[in-house]
Amino acid sequence: MKQKLAALLAVLAVLLAACGPAAGNSGSSGSTQSSGVEKPPMEEDLDLFTSTLEENHKNLYANISKEEFQAEVEQVRAELPGMSEGQFYYSLRRLLSLVGDAHTSLGFTDSNYRHLTALPFAVMYFEDGWHLMMLEEQNQQYLGYRLLAIDGTPIDEVYAKAKTIMSYENESWARQQFSNTINFLDALKYLGIVGEDADSITLTIQKGEGSPEETLPLKGMNEEEIFAATILQVERRETPATAARGYYRTLDLGDGAFFLQYNTCQEAEDLPMAEFVELTSDALCAGQYTKVILDLRYNTGGDSRIFEPMIEKLGELKEQQGFQVYVLIGRNTFSSAIINSIQAQEALDAVLVGEQTGGSVNGYGELQSFQLKNTPVQVYYSTKYFELIPGYEKDSLYPDQPVAQTYEDYVAGVDPEVQAILGRQ
Repeated sequence: MKQKLAALLAVLAVLLAACGPAAGNSGSSGSTQSSGVEKPPMEEDLDLFTSTLEENHKNLYANISKEEFQAEVEQVRAELPGMSEGQFYYSLRRLLSLVGDAHTSLGFTDSNYRHLTALPFAVMYFEDGWHLMMLEEQNQQYLGYRLLAIDGTPIDEVYAKAKTIMSYENESWARQQFSNTINFLDALKYLGIVGEDADSITLTIQKGEGSPEETLPLKGMNEEEIFAATILQVERRETPATAARGYYRTLDLGDGAFFLQYNTCQEAEDLPMAEFVELTSDALCAGQYTKVILDLRYNTGGDSRIFEPMIEKLGELKEQQGFQVYVLIGRNTFSSAIINSIQAQEALDAVLVGEQTGGSVNGYGELQSFQLKNTPVQVYYSTKYFELIPGYEKDSLYPDQPVAQTYEDYVAGVDPEVQAILGRQ
């Protein structure tokens, strides 16, 4: 399937979670201090960055001491002379990674491609490793290949280094952020994976286990080049009926199974939640269902309150009809979607099926933001701490019934979680 990059951005959001966590209430906040001495622009932004976070983040030093964090800030300050915009950007990302809060992150206020050199590839993690999911048209024969190394650095080592410039709280979310971290040449330079003068990279790839290793060179692209490029993605032989689609929807899967998908904690303008609840109730009452599958795998958050009427209605219907509820969770389940998953688990005695969630159970959220003065970067930070399960110490919400994600299932159009619930695996 031939598409320009711009047309694939929506696909990336679902396939790779290219966008960051959805914010709840966001606003703008900041602080400046005047010392009477004019500072270089980057140093002024570094001071604004650190002082605003320290004043406004709910608990900036929950995972790192103030002394350790300030020492890292001073290290960045010492390296500012001669630092490029890209190096400064990734230096700030590294500082945020030390905070250990997946909601506290940053991004350019316009397009990354205006400031960073893009690389035309995307990867996705499966049970057997990282697979190439997007490439330029001239390299389409390598789609689906496993990625083994970048410029001679083993992919596991690249991943470990990349985590130092990601905001994450568990491996699931780090894996989701990985592709859109390493497909910028500036990031690979900052991490020391390629040289400072590099204008391209070489991927070491493999078609399958036991196949010979091959190399694939990729040249860096500016904004005009990346948006003009024809990018292809792995084509599935069949798209499962349960693939992500719309804000929310329902589907009769047969065999007494009712499927309810909730992809974003927002209300659709053309179908208010109250109306959707009634339509869902009517459908459940009209059928003879023994299983209700609630899909939250692609939901990165928003406002958790929106879905609470649905959970309440499902509780009433479950008591009347006696169906079993299953909640699908995964690497994209984040923020308010975690809240709704736990609410469904507790109120509906639901079984969690799938992968560990990208978001944590007890953690920070309720975003606010501020913009740096001299650099086109918006910084997001948490203002509240949410303890959804008192005493819960795991880094994620884990499924009661884990289901492996394989590349073969993906290409074949198999939904392994749904098939496991239906007893077809």
